[in-house]
Amino acid sequence: MFRGDLLDEYKSKVEFNLIKLREATDSDDEEMNPYFPDFEVSPSMSAMISLIKDTKSIYFASCLKGSSENVREKHQRTITDYISENKQILGVLSDIIVDPPQTCPFLGELQMMSLQLVMNLTDNSEDLCGAVCQIPEYLSYLKAVLDDNEHNDAEMPEEEQKYLYRVITIVHNLAMDDYNMNVLRNKDFQTSLTKYISADDGNIALTALLGLAAIMSEDENTSIKACTSTISTLMDELEEGLDSDVHRSKRGWKCLELGSGILNLARFDDNKVLFVEQNCLHSMLKMGISNNPREREIALSCLWTLAFDDDNKKKMVDEPGLIHFVDEKRQSPDTKNSTEGIICHNILWTLRYNLLESEDHESVGKEMTDGENDDDDNDDDDDDADDDDDCENDDDDEDNDDDDAGDDDDDDDDDGDAEDFKNGVSEDIEKQQTHQHKNLTEKLKHSKEHTGHVMISYNWDKQDLVLKIRDQLKFNNIKVWIDVDDMEGSTLDAMAKAVEQAEIVIMCMSRKYKNSENCRAEAEYAFKKKRRIIPILMETDYEPDGWLGIIQGSKLWYDFSDDQLMNSNMSRFLKAVKKVTDAK
Repeated sequence: MFRGDLLDEYKSKVEFNLIKLREATDSDDEEMNPYFPDFEVSPSMSAMISLIKDTKSIYFASCLKGSSENVREKHQRTITDYISENKQILGVLSDIIVDPPQTCPFLGELQMMSLQLVMNLTDNSEDLCGAVCQIPEYLSYLKAVLDDNEHNDAEMPEEEQKYLYRVITIVHNLAMDDYNMNVLRNKDFQTSLTKYISADDGNIALTALLGLAAIMSEDENTSIKACTSTISTLMDELEEGLDSDVHRSKRGWKCLELGSGILNLARFDDNKVLFVEQNCLHSMLKMGISNNPREREIALSCLWTLAFDDDNKKKMVDEPGLIHFVDEKRQSPDTKNSTEGIICHNILWTLRYNLLESEDHESVGKEMTDGENDDDDNDDDDDDADDDDDCENDDDDEDNDDDDAGDDDDDDDDDGDAEDFKNGVSEDIEKQQTHQHKNLTEKLKHSKEHTGHVMISYNWDKQDLVLKIRDQLKFNNIKVWIDVDDMEGSTLDAMAKAVEQAEIVIMCMSRKYKNSENCRAEAEYAFKKKRRIIPILMETDYEPDGWLGIIQGSKLWYDFSDDQLMNSNMSRFLKAVKKVTDAK
């Protein structure tokens, strides 16, 4: 049971010591601190000592040692929430690290306590993670520790190794919050973490790997291939956790955080086959029946992202029990309309063509492809409808007001759809076609249920900006399809129909867009259906990579990463859209 009297006593001590810190002067007066009675220190130093020691005492309250894990977690969350509301405490924990007193015989002990507290507090609070990332001196200190140490120093004393582990864990915790990604990347923490993913200490290696997975780019993923032993450790820890009653490994890793790490890593295409080879499908099925709904959702999301690899598709269809489990959950009245049920539908939709070829699951494949319009697919032609634009980023021509970059495709640029259709027909056969046959072919091609709308594909974290784009398109009498206005039925089914009826798909590129399975399904389906794709950059300091970079290719793109750029590039963007829609 939570001890409210302990919290009240702690609050009184905190208030007293914060006042003492504010009123402290640079006088030479010294006093004895009750925690270190053999030494005399300045009043400000005494207040810092008491704050750190009192915080540790209440966070790891000895009176709760015999309590259940749930009781201890509730107690620690309460303390974390209080510190989150009183960030001066975090300031003290930071100052003892980045601005320590010049003379303090027990400084090392206080710094170890501080790191231990920040490590635990940031594990429990995204708000405190964000607050830590707003202390540049603290981040610089953490990075210096990582950069100044070796990942395999056999002669490193045990206390120093513990210190290093706590620093790596704090960075890992900060990386778990998406909003901290740019801050950490700008300080190059991805490079600092990389050398530790192959450390002999399995806990250090695994912590560094999961932290790195949250902030690295596709290009930086190459280092992961060389550390298969750490991937094996990750899967072993997950299996051990799944077999425990509390879903936590002996080293303390929660199945939820391990599953989230696997999801982050599996979103890089080079890792998808690696995880399936490491028996990840079996582990995710096991996690998919967890009593924890968040664990189930993570497990299903992992299965979905693994399904975007062609080699994995067949293995997933052949995996004993997998399709039956996913399809049963999709149709269950308890989960049909829940997030879990939707993800299950999306897994099967992504596997639909492989399911059609399966003797056991052909009926599921038929259901997933029912109503799909495939008469404009052309698997032999990998060129996108926009490849003939041969354009660059519109910012390249900013200095030339007379040269509108958005109009680079004005020079005898064909519609694209008809051109793509021709590319799939051999030159010899085309010459033999009669004029009447050509006209009939074109009529059949364009007789599909195209409504001529512009579809906006985006990640929800950019919705406010996307709605401004929608409003500008509508103001210019351009018909727009966007999920907030037009979504009906199953998410992917509605998306597929929207893509098939679109003249243009606006692809709103950001890091979260690239890491979203939904966004990938939309963009790849538009690419497969030969829809004209116009990319928009929605995030500063992001360069599209992986599958998103492939689809973007050499297409003309517009920089809307901030309000000023959006305003300056909007007219050219609208002109490019209207050129296509007006020609219909």
